[in-house]
Amino acid sequence: MTTEAAQLQFAAEFTLFLAAVAAIAVTALKPDLLFRQAAARTSFVVGAGALAVAAFLHGSLLVDDGTDPVLVLTRAVGIVAVGASLLRWHGASDGRLLALTGVVALAVAEAIAAGDSASLADGVRGAGALVFAVALAVASRRAIAARVATSAAAVVLLVITSVAIALSVVIADNVEDEVARRYEARAETEANVFADTSTSAVGDATLLARTLLSRSAEIAAVDAVDGNGADAERQSVADALVVFRDTLLREPFAGPLVVVGATGNPVATIDATEIVRFELLGSDAVQQVIATRQPVDDVSIVGDQTFSIGAAPITSGADFLGVAVVTARLDGEFLADRIADAASAEQEVGLALVDRQRSYAAAGEQPSLATSLGLAADAVLFDETQTALDGDRFVVSVPVLDEDGAPFLAVTVSVPQARIDATRQDLFRILFVVALGAALVAMILAGYAGNRIGAGLGVLTAATGELQKGRLAARAKLDTPDELGVLATTFNQMAGSIQTMTDDLRSAADEEAALRARLEGVVAGMGEALVAVDERGRITDFNAAAEELTGVPARDAIGKKIDAVCTVTTEDDTDITERFVRPVLESWNAQADLVGTAGEPVPVAVSAGPLRGTAGVLSGAVFVIRDVRREREVERMKTEFIANVSHELRTPLTPVKGYSDILANRELPTERVQEFAREILNGASQLERVTDQLVQFATLAAGRLQLQTESVRPRDLLDGVVDRWNGRLPGTHSLTRRVARGTPVAVVDRRYVDVALDELIDNAIKYSPEGGRVRVSATAYENGNGPRLLLSVDDRGVGIDPEQRHAIFDDFAQADGSATRRFGGLGLGLALVNRIVRAHGGELTCTSSPGKGTTVQMLLPLDPAAAFDVTSEGVT
Repeated sequence: MTTEAAQLQFAAEFTLFLAAVAAIAVTALKPDLLFRQAAARTSFVVGAGALAVAAFLHGSLLVDDGTDPVLVLTRAVGIVAVGASLLRWHGASDGRLLALTGVVALAVAEAIAAGDSASLADGVRGAGALVFAVALAVASRRAIAARVATSAAAVVLLVITSVAIALSVVIADNVEDEVARRYEARAETEANVFADTSTSAVGDATLLARTLLSRSAEIAAVDAVDGNGADAERQSVADALVVFRDTLLREPFAGPLVVVGATGNPVATIDATEIVRFELLGSDAVQQVIATRQPVDDVSIVGDQTFSIGAAPITSGADFLGVAVVTARLDGEFLADRIADAASAEQEVGLALVDRQRSYAAAGEQPSLATSLGLAADAVLFDETQTALDGDRFVVSVPVLDEDGAPFLAVTVSVPQARIDATRQDLFRILFVVALGAALVAMILAGYAGNRIGAGLGVLTAATGELQKGRLAARAKLDTPDELGVLATTFNQMAGSIQTMTDDLRSAADEEAALRARLEGVVAGMGEALVAVDERGRITDFNAAAEELTGVPARDAIGKKIDAVCTVTTEDDTDITERFVRPVLESWNAQADLVGTAGEPVPVAVSAGPLRGTAGVLSGAVFVIRDVRREREVERMKTEFIANVSHELRTPLTPVKGYSDILANRELPTERVQEFAREILNGASQLERVTDQLVQFATLAAGRLQLQTESVRPRDLLDGVVDRWNGRLPGTHSLTRRVARGTPVAVVDRRYVDVALDELIDNAIKYSPEGGRVRVSATAYENGNGPRLLLSVDDRGVGIDPEQRHAIFDDFAQADGSATRRFGGLGLGLALVNRIVRAHGGELTCTSSPGKGTTVQMLLPLDPAAAFDVTSEGVT
């Protein structure tokens, strides 16, 4: 079993064990929580107990085989018993569905296990156990004690499973590392043994060299003939080698013995094939001895075999006679001898000598040749130990160094993986038992704590229910020294505070509601448009003035950005709408034109300011947009008025100044002096009239007009008007009057009524440039509010355009206010008349047709005590 499979089995069985124990605990703590019937409850507990026992047996590896008949039977009993009890489930319906799902998953896991898919079965079993545990958690929501038990099970499951799996990983790694270290040391030992055999071979070669001193003459003779001739001497040396092998050689796995002359020529060889003899004669060890006259040891591949080589110089005094070579076979027999001990046999050790291309010797069970060659190649290439898993065997490869310290061969040691698994399973078994013990203790303590907490919380719950029903005098009667007692005391204090603060909160709520309503009323009733936006530039408030200004209802504007409602541009046509969308960091003001849905630009004054929360965080902005059309119009009228006043004053001053200058500097006839004096007098009269008009208007505008009323006969009023104007009428105009028969006496301030009639007649004459009749008339008028005096002045002049008629009574208003206008005046005449009529409580109206003339009518109060004047004439 792999480490992953063992961990999966541990997690699945541990989850099932805890879920089963939690089911028993919940049933014991709250018997009526899941089942009302005792039989169903008993079946549920028995089934959960059977599942817990099976999980313990398999999880602790007391029963290693998941298909063991006893284990399968125990699980089957548990699944059937739990499944049958669920038919009488009384808990939450969703919990029942989850529990059935978990039980079905457990049954499916058993079917999968029967098909020899242990890992898949463990996965399904773990999932089923987890779903079953969730079902218990859902069902225990109605009981504190049960909830604490299931919560504890969940915490224990999470903590212990995480810790156990982490420990299992560490344990598995430690086991594998320990095995790797053990067999790496074994492989290094074998490599050292090979080095030791070459050292032993050097000793034997030195002994052989001393033995051959007695054959020095034969060696020299054979070396001198370069391999041809001296057969007797060669045989003599060979016989000496045989004697040495049979009597003095200590190496049990002796290989060929070779004697080489001082010049490198072969002298004698025994126990060697031609290829081996040839390669030994040319080996690095022989050449090094010839060059250095010193003994050399080496491990080398000769032919297709591996040998430990010892080479020693044959010297007689200062004379170098040749080289004695002793070898030891590192073959399968040698390796078999190395693993012939009882420990290696028990561990089923395999040993081999391998290089990058082939295996030269092997003993014991071996991994695949590809694995051996691959590991040996890496060990030789990187000059370090290599490990690998090959099927069910663990393989270690250690490099073997030549005489120069360079790796050229590798020793491979292999052992069965089952030994690692056995050690790991023993550790897993101990770990599972410890985890289950800790889980059981935690569950028992959690159940006790949950039951105790649940009782106290029940008292608190009942008191809370009373408060919920509005019974603020309810208190929790719980007197314990622990946290629940402190909680009950705090709860009672809280209830008292709630009872005390309820009236204050209600009063504060009423005040807040009133303040909110007042503020909303102020915003809604503002004459200026108010638009508030949030931090993203979207409209949150949009008052009635803003609706009127833009033509967009608030319900359509809120939630949008201002650029979707209107466009704002400056006087130089620069679009500044985007300033209403981006965040406002500080206050700013601007004069601009606003274009709403009507499409007509409206001059406005904009004031913008940021909105910040309690922490100073920018939360939006507010814009106050004021319609300045009226101000613009007043400014225009004021400008025109100043121009008109200048013109009206300058016009009479010009002849006054001119004629005065002539009179002062020239001698003129008497008639010319009188003529100029009259012109000066007329100019002074015009200046006086303009001045009076300004003074009268200022008095009326300031509200300081005090009427001095009296009873006035309409005939006397109109006669006075005609008399005043007879000498002032241009030659092309005529003035007539008409007093209707029976017109009663009026109660007016004659002085101001005369001023009003003079202004109307002056306008009638001025706006009749071609001449014609101007008529002033008086008659009684009944409009439902009692009889009134109707005074009318009509002409046959140019008339008034209908579009301008509504504004002619405004201050400084003129039908034509341009610098090139045809008619003079200050634009105060009709405004002055309007104020005089309204001061009398009357009305002023105007009817006009362009090119046909104008009629202005004044409705003034009558004297109710006066009799009708039946002697009044009709027309004069």
